[in-house]
Amino acid sequence: MLTNLFSGSSLLPDHDDRTVVSSVESDNLCSMLSQQCYLYFSIGSRLTFLGFRNAEVALSTSSMSKQNEHAMAASKYLREASKHWHNASHVTGQLLDASKVPNNTEQNAYMGFNELAFRAIENGSPLATAISVLMEVNDVSAVVDICLTCARNFDIHLMTVSNDLSGSEELLSGSMLPWERTLYHRHLHEPNVDANTGVAAANVSSSKATNDSVKRTCYALLYFHLDRLLESVAQYPQDNSLVERMLSIATSSSDKSFIRGLYEYLASSGHVDTLLRIDSSTLEAWLQENSKDSHLLWRYYTVHNIHWMAGEVVWNRGINTTEKVSLEERVECLTRAMGSYSTALRELNNEKALLQRRITSGGSAPNDSLSQRYVDSPSRDELNRAVSQISEQIDVAKIQTRLLSTILSSSNAKNVDEDQIADIRTSLVDISKIYNEFAAPLGLYDICLAILQTCKHDDSSTITKLWRSILCEEMLPCRTASKKVHAFLSNLQRDSMLEEEIIVLSSTSVTKENGEPLMSFEDGDWITNIKERVLCLGKELHGKGTDFVFPLHFIAECLEGLNRAFNESTHRKSDHWPIKVLAESGASFFAILDAYHSIFTNQNDSSDATLKVQELFNIAEVLKLWISACTSGASNTNYLSVSDIDSSKRQLDRYSANILSEIDNYKAELESIVGCNADEVGRCYALFSEIEKSLRRRGW
Repeated sequence: MLTNLFSGSSLLPDHDDRTVVSSVESDNLCSMLSQQCYLYFSIGSRLTFLGFRNAEVALSTSSMSKQNEHAMAASKYLREASKHWHNASHVTGQLLDASKVPNNTEQNAYMGFNELAFRAIENGSPLATAISVLMEVNDVSAVVDICLTCARNFDIHLMTVSNDLSGSEELLSGSMLPWERTLYHRHLHEPNVDANTGVAAANVSSSKATNDSVKRTCYALLYFHLDRLLESVAQYPQDNSLVERMLSIATSSSDKSFIRGLYEYLASSGHVDTLLRIDSSTLEAWLQENSKDSHLLWRYYTVHNIHWMAGEVVWNRGINTTEKVSLEERVECLTRAMGSYSTALRELNNEKALLQRRITSGGSAPNDSLSQRYVDSPSRDELNRAVSQISEQIDVAKIQTRLLSTILSSSNAKNVDEDQIADIRTSLVDISKIYNEFAAPLGLYDICLAILQTCKHDDSSTITKLWRSILCEEMLPCRTASKKVHAFLSNLQRDSMLEEEIIVLSSTSVTKENGEPLMSFEDGDWITNIKERVLCLGKELHGKGTDFVFPLHFIAECLEGLNRAFNESTHRKSDHWPIKVLAESGASFFAILDAYHSIFTNQNDSSDATLKVQELFNIAEVLKLWISACTSGASNTNYLSVSDIDSSKRQLDRYSANILSEIDNYKAELESIVGCNADEVGRCYALFSEIEKSLRRRGW
């Protein structure tokens, strides 16, 4: 029995052996050994025994006062006992061969903590047993202190054990002399010195490896019990207070290696939310320097309501020029930065007041807390400038994303150098470079318009040239049997970027150089393509305060010219598809009416009478659709939303008097027209009369 007691490990009770430890005989024996055989049975063993005995009493008593009293005593004894645990095999639960222990680095110190903790627990480590007992009495403060104290025992930079005994002497009195303290309870990191020669015989590097392994075990036990607490919070919410207390004490440690290991553990073990709730400059610095994911630092500032700092982190990442960051990540970072700065702007006054209260609330904000260091947020003007700048960068990044996608999904990829594509993938390209070196040379006219919109560049000649190119791109090259169509298409092609495309005047089939038949204008296949193109561009560009990139008057004139040319060459009646496309594209009925009114009034007095009647028919069709949309509602108008219809009603109500006045002028114009089909004129006149009645009948 004495042999087992001298080993120290038999004094560390399992739950089934507590009655043995609590016995009077064991108590007396331990007391006698600690005083008379102290060279073999250290003071640490006696402190350990007393700690376990008080913990046993605390767990077995029903009296709350006695439970607290004995729990405090157990904590006090075990804290002091931990200063004496210098035996690596006891602490780790396994006999360690220093020559075979790997020299683990700080970066992977947290790895395998479960295995280390289980080994210590299963093999009766005094540290593991003490922690388990203290966790049962919910003394997480003592758990952290004991783990870190034991780890310091194996730190080669600290003094020998003789410096750690003053507290123990206050708890227990013994007859051990100072020079006897290190005879049989030597630190592992102390080299064995020959008494005659004074030469160190131990291998210091292998001792360091052993010490590091023991320290990892100390940390592992702490991580293990913290993990169990975190997992229990979902089922037992009251455990959250224990978690917060445990983390608060642990993160106040001066052991930087331990702190880094703790952060790594929380980040890698699925407890990121817990990690980010820690308010500490140490964690902030670790996230800045060691985190591979900048989004963690963004989340950290967001959790602590320092939104402008959160925005700054991801903004810097989004515009970083020193390293290659994927375009997708840049867009994501800029989008998050926009959200953070916008939140900071909304909460500017509330946030400052909240942080100020935290600082002046009597110590609720520690000196290294975020609220202490970042109470002075940017001004409202500075935040507004940041939001505006980020918004522009997002627009450019989205255009660049669209450019990359278009290049890679089309034959244009072969015309772009691989290095240029790589540059587009991993950096933010200047908007002028996107336009001049990619979009315009590659004929990406839609992207060119988007760039002009983003830059608010309202050069009308450039915009109309792009629109000519867009319309011609959907039709050319082609052939036509009509001279009028040939003339119209040639005029449309002039001053576009597709002047080299051929327009063949022929009534018979013509083949291209590759043997494919040339598209016939009269087949009308181009109509569907143009409808879809204009519709998509209208929804993208129109109604964003930059309507100059969607020149409604010019587009309406071109579409009506194409429609008229097609109808004349195929002897068909107009179905007014240009008006419907413009309405579906997002243009208001008032703007469409204004465009068609301008087209009509810009005609010369000598203009063809039939053309005038057609243009008046177009105006009547716009009014007819407008009134129908306002009376039918969103359910019968699939291209208009409820808000669009409400806006149309307000505009119709506002301008109805002017419209009625113009209808009188249109009717007078029809009465003066001669030299064209009288039935068509009469039908157009009747249509205006019906529209006039509808307006007056509904109070418009």
